[in-house]
Order: sequence, then C-alpha cells, then structure tokens
Amino acid sequence: MLLSDDLRTPPAVVFTICASNYLAQASVLGASLVRQHPGMKLVVFLLDEPPQAAPAPEHLVLLSSRLALSPAEWNHRRCYYDILEFATSIKPACLLYLLGQGARRAVYFDPDIKLLHPLSFLLDESEAETLLLTPHILTPLPGDGHAPTDLIIMRAGLYNLGFAAVRNGPRLQEFLRWWDAHLHLMCRVDFAQGLFTDQKWMDFAPVLFEAAQVVRDPGYNVAYWNLHERTPRKTAAGWQVLCADNTAHHLVFYHFSGFDPGQQRLSRYESRFGTRPPGDTRALLSEYAQDLLTAGHAALCRRRLSAPKFAGGGTWDKVCRALYRQGVEENADFGDVLEDGAFLRWAAGVARKDPVCRYLRALLRLRPQLAGYNHAELTAWLLGAGRAELGIDPALLKRLGITHPPQVPAVYYAGYLRTHLGIGEAARSSIAALRAAGMHVVTHDISATVAAPAGEYGLTSDPPGAEKPRIAVLGFNADALPNVLPTLPSELRSAYRIGCWYWETPEFPEIWCDRFEIIDEVWVATRYIADAIRAKATVPVLVMPPMVTPPKVEPDRAWLRTRVPQVAADEFVFLFLFDVASVPFRKNPEGAIAAFMRAFSPDEPVRLIIKALNTAHDPSLMERLRQAAGGHRVSLLDCALESLDRFRLLASADALVSLHRAEGFGLTLAEAMAYGKPVITTAWSGNADFTHAGNAALVAYDLVPSAQAHGPYPAGTLWAEPRLDDAARQMRRVYAEPEWRHALGQAGAATIAQQFSAEAVGAAMRARLERLSAHAKQAAPRRARTLAPARRALKRRLAVMLRIGRDILKHPGYYLARLSKIPALVRRYGLMGVVHRSAQVAALDGGIKGGRGN
Repeated sequence: MLLSDDLRTPPAVVFTICASNYLAQASVLGASLVRQHPGMKLVVFLLDEPPQAAPAPEHLVLLSSRLALSPAEWNHRRCYYDILEFATSIKPACLLYLLGQGARRAVYFDPDIKLLHPLSFLLDESEAETLLLTPHILTPLPGDGHAPTDLIIMRAGLYNLGFAAVRNGPRLQEFLRWWDAHLHLMCRVDFAQGLFTDQKWMDFAPVLFEAAQVVRDPGYNVAYWNLHERTPRKTAAGWQVLCADNTAHHLVFYHFSGFDPGQQRLSRYESRFGTRPPGDTRALLSEYAQDLLTAGHAALCRRRLSAPKFAGGGTWDKVCRALYRQGVEENADFGDVLEDGAFLRWAAGVARKDPVCRYLRALLRLRPQLAGYNHAELTAWLLGAGRAELGIDPALLKRLGITHPPQVPAVYYAGYLRTHLGIGEAARSSIAALRAAGMHVVTHDISATVAAPAGEYGLTSDPPGAEKPRIAVLGFNADALPNVLPTLPSELRSAYRIGCWYWETPEFPEIWCDRFEIIDEVWVATRYIADAIRAKATVPVLVMPPMVTPPKVEPDRAWLRTRVPQVAADEFVFLFLFDVASVPFRKNPEGAIAAFMRAFSPDEPVRLIIKALNTAHDPSLMERLRQAAGGHRVSLLDCALESLDRFRLLASADALVSLHRAEGFGLTLAEAMAYGKPVITTAWSGNADFTHAGNAALVAYDLVPSAQAHGPYPAGTLWAEPRLDDAARQMRRVYAEPEWRHALGQAGAATIAQQFSAEAVGAAMRARLERLSAHAKQAAPRRARTLAPARRALKRRLAVMLRIGRDILKHPGYYLARLSKIPALVRRYGLMGVVHRSAQVAALDGGIKGGRGN
C-alpha cells in the first residue's frame, strides 16, 4: 500500500484515523461510503507505515498523520500517549488540516463503523458553519445492573466521538484550535481526573460553540450503548431502526465498537445483551464479520504498531512514556523528545538524593515488586523479562549507561522438559523464570524416563560455561528420584541437589521419606505442600511457586469448533481439563459433569468441554463419562495438544471449572486466571494460595477419608468432597451474571500477575540460589557425611522390624487382636512410628509375661 502526502481536497471529505492493523475496518468503512455516496473516497490518516504487500483499495486514500502536526508535536503525542490516546488526540488537528486544504465539509468516523444509508449532511447545500455530534443515548439506560450504565456514559462523555461532522467557518476553527490545545496533554484515559481521550471535552461544545448541534436521529451511531432504545431490523427497503414508540427510521450507520469477529459477541464492553442482541443485530454482526474477513482482517489485525525510535538509536518504551509524563509535569524542556537528546540525558541522570537514574526509578514505580532487586538483578530483568513485558531495547539501555550485569551463578535444571505433563510445564516455567532473572541455566531433559505424550517446546540449554554449575534443581517428584538420579550425568549427581516436589494430600508418604537422605533441600509450589512435607522432612523445605505467564493468544471460537464441532456460536463454554495419569478420582471429572447437569438443562446454550490427556491409563474412562453426561451439552476431547493449542483452548473457553478433591498447586486454574477467565474451584488444598472469594467462585466441600486406595494414595487418605449443589449454583451464577464474571476474571488476572510473574518468581529463586552458591562446594561432602548415620539408622530399623516379625510368628494371636487398629496407627504415626511403638509394646508385653512366669 502506498502512502500519499498529497491530497486534492474535494468540497466534502470523509476521513478516519487508525494504525495499519485496523486497515480492514477502514476498508469496510470506505467501501460502505462508496455504496452510499458514489464517487467519494475515504481518507485514512495512518499512525504508522502502511503494509507494502498490496496496493490500497481504490476507495481509500492513505495519508500520513504527520501532515496534521509539526514534527515536534507529532513526536510528542506519539510518545506521551498510548495508541488509543494518540489516535484520538490528533482528531481536531486532522480536521484543521483538511479544512486548511480547502474542504468545506468534513466528516470523521471511527474505523469500526459501517454506513448503511446516505448521510444527509453530505447532501444538503447549507453553507452555515456547524458541528454535528451524536449523543450516546436518547433515553436513560435500564437500571438492571448491566453495563453500560448512565454513570459509565457520564464518565466517558455525553457524546460519542466515533462521529463528528463540521462545516468550515472562523468560529468553528477557533473552537477546533481550543480543542486541539487541550489534547496536547489532556487526551488521557484517566477517569479519576475526569478525562476520557478527546471525547470528554465535547461536553463543552454546545456551550462554547453556539453553532454546535446534537443529532437526535436514532439511525445515527447505533451501537451497543443504545440498543436498549433502538432495535435494528433488516427490511426489503434496507436496514432500519425500530424505536420504543414504534417509529421506524433509516439505520444510517452502525458502530461496531468492541466487536470481535471471531466471537460473534455484541461487544466486549457490554454485559446487557452478550450473544443475544435485539432484533436482527446478529445478522448485522455476521455481515460485518464477513466484510472484515474479505478485507484481510485475519492478517492485518496481527500487525504491531512500531514503537517510536530515538535519533541515534534506541526504542521508546512504557518506562520512557511514564518518565516523559513526569518530566512534562515538572515543566522540563526536552525540545523534540526523539530528536534533540535532552530527554535521554535527563533520563540517564539522577534526581537529588536518589541512588539510581531516573529511568530506573520510573521502572520501579511501574513495577514496585522489583524494589528488592540489587542493581545487577534489576539490569538482568531489564535484559530478560523486561524486553518481553515492556519492549525494552538493549540499545536504549546502552545509551542510558545501564550496563550488562556481571556473570551470575549458573544452575543445572533436570526435568520432563518435553512432556505434556503438569510437572513438565512447571519445570519449563521455572527455567523461564530463572532466565528472566538473569540466571545461566544448563538443562537436562528426562522425558525418556516416563511414558507420556511429548512435544517440541523449543527449550534450549545454555552452554555450561567456564565454571560448571554447583547446584542442580531436580524438577521431578520424590517417587521418581531413585530411578532417575542414577541416569543423570555425574556433574548433576555431585552437585547440591534441590528437589522440586509436588504432592496433593496432607500426609506425605512415609515410604518416600528416605529421599531426604539423597537431596539437600526441597522446593514446593504451595504452603499446603510445604506443611505436608515439613512434617517429615530432615532438610529445608521452601515455597517456590512456578511462574505462570501463559503466552498471549486470542480467543478463537473458529479454531475451537475444529476441535469440538458441537460448540455453537452462541454457547457459553465451561472447560474442565485433567490428566488421567494424575488419578481421575483426585481430579473428579464425574463431579464436574454432575454439577453441570444440575446447573443447566440441555436446551440452554451452555456447554461443558471435558479435555482429557493420557486416557490410555484408563481406556474405559471416557465411555463412562460419556454415559454420565446423559444427553446434556457435554463434549469430550481426548487428544494431546501442543503447548500453544492448549493455551488457545483455555483462552477460547468462557470459564474453567475444577471440582478437584485435592491439588498440589492447580496450574490450569492459575493459567485460566492469567487469561482473565473466571474459575469455579474447590476451596481447599494448594490453590488456596491464590484463589479466594474475591477472585474465584469457590465451592464448599466436606473432608472425607477414602474407603479405598486411589493410585499412590492409600485408603484412609483425607479428600475434599465438593458439594455439587453449591458447584451448580456457582456455575449458574458465573453464566448468568456477566459483571460478576468479569470482576472475578479481572481480579484473578491481577492476582496471578502479582504472585507468579517472571520477576516475582525468578527473583525469589535467584536470591535463594545466590545464597547457596557460596556454600555449594561443601554441600556434597556434607551429604556424604550424613549418609553414614543414615545407614546406621536404617540398620537399626531393619533390626527392629526383624524382631517384630519374629515376635509375630511367635505370638500371632496377640498381633491379630490388634490388626484392625494398624491402619489408624499408620495414619497417625507413620509407618516407622508404628514399628517403633510395636517394638516398645512387644518388649513391655514380654516383660509382663516374664514377671508372671517368675
């Protein structure tokens, strides 16, 4: 697409403002303009460079938004504002530019608008200067608790600035210059300061500009915010709007604000209608979605707006923006912020009595959780996670004098790095967190030691370096340790060993307690696991949760239907995921199905997807679940998904349900929350570290000991039994109350970002490893010294057990009488505790018998 700096301005101009990722919307708007007003073209003020692959459609004229402002002012606004604020801040400047080029009339439309009837403003012959504005609503919004509300409209502004039309004149230009001057600094989205982009300022228009007119035609600017009073209808004569008084009007243009063509939902900004808007709106949305597809939306929407560049190198970022706003508030003079160098010199300097430069201080205000980092750690974060999260350019850091940190200690990490397992995902995320914190990680994959589906995750190993790591993190559970440890390279076996263990019940198995003798410390994901292991541990047990930062993927119902064809466009989708290898009884898919069936009837547009992995461990399970669903809208998905598709599945569902009986951590819960999805989950075990009543729909439960063993969990294990009536109630509420659902999702996402971000997790792990690194050379000899008394203790235990065995053979009746009490004693004292107590009882009993014989 070519960008023209020349425009032969006709008497009437229709224009929009957008970046190239919105060119599909602009193209649909331009095509609709040509259909209603043949011979006209849509002028597009582009905020970035256009795509070069294809020429612009004939109905578009592409102009650079630079034309509307001086170079210094253009640089100021694109640096001072985010993309939404920047695009809206130049609106009056673009109007003034077009009028200055000779246009008598100018009409602005947001790019996500479609014209469905001619604009009378472009057809009349009046020459009187004027400004036309459309109010959001003509009648009050219902007080039904759904968004938007009258208060939301008041905060955003009385008039919607997706449309404005002007006729030129001196008083109009004076008003536009007043508006533009205020948008120099006050086009922010800041409700606390009474600001909402350029829009809020138009509340002044009817007062300050007497020729301003409010368009009360209900066919103008129809959108989600006024469908309570306007019902779109498709008729033989074209699109119309039916009002509450039964009058019909031409639907002149519809504003698709917040519409996602992949979801067919009315708008992400509203909760009143969802997938069931009034009248024929669904047909209008479907037509528009197809228009976008034809205009190349799928490819264009993925384009990213390039960040501004400093003259001489370095990319503008969010830290720069925050610091620039601070400097402007302090009346600092930077000239042209990108060209003159004054801003970079100021950012590299330090304020009075501040030990760090202004750029780093601005970063710490944006990310207060980094406050505990030292300079090396902070720089490592900037060059690692900071590059991904904030778009930080190493070239900029170099210009600011922020140098690369010194070499940090290296670490080995062994785990199931290619497997589709929760413990494999935890290992991968921990490695990413360590690297984000600047650690040097040498990886070792043990996926071949377990029978589980595997994939290519692109996880590479850092080279060992001059000095080999002296610490090894073993990202696999205690039960696997004896079998896997001998297969590891000798350098891992001789290092200081940290076991990363998961366990799901309050009682850590006694049979695994000998593992404490071959590791130096244990890392666990939650306090729940820590409590279980510390009760029996002889080494330090620290809580080190995994990083939870799933990749950014968009909800994609079209993709979801390729996996689950039964999913309808208007269905609300609950998702339940579990690994059959992780013991189905613990995950409780039957409970999820039962609660869903209690909550919803088969004719309601609600679906439950059960996604299972490793079903070969129980071949008949899926058929049992299918029968349990009993004709309800329950779909079973049985396949291994690559990592990105697993996240796409999470992002494409509307809510996640997990009626587990116990979780060590609850990784899928945390990942769903990270995507802003509401979660319905049992209010017990490991997920209690991050789920609470403010960010999740918690299900009540009863603690019940099991009557039989399940996998590695013996009979008598204490499990949470979720109350299905309460689960059904919570699922029903999540479906029926969009505002509550949205609030849970937002709160959940904030919790995960705060507790499990790369900086939070990586910093904690790195701090511990740095403390250990100074003593790691002595760790292996210490372990070797402790093995001798451990072996002596083992011999003593074997001697006691042999003595009891002989005594059982000698006095079988005595022990049979106590047989029923043994399981309870094992639960209370552990296996070795029972052995010791039995030895004492046997010795005491022998003494009594000896006394009687004497």
